Amino acid sequence: FYFKDKSRILYISRGEVFEIRSHLRIALGQQYISENNFKILDKEYRGLAIGINSLIKKMSGKAEKS
Repeated sequence: FYFKDKSRILYISRGEVFEIRSHLRIALGQQYISENNFKILDKEYRGLAIGINSLIKKMSGKAEKS
């Protein structure tokens, strides 16, 4: 993959994580999932978003040096 492709994939992935977190809040509000399951899943996806953001920052730094 070229840098722009990787970067684009990471931005799309981050958007998907935020969309899933939104769906989790809706599922909780509709009582499809329990509060406990919501907290567990939301914590996992929040961590995933942080990881993706770190990768984006790391790649941006490498792009600026090149």
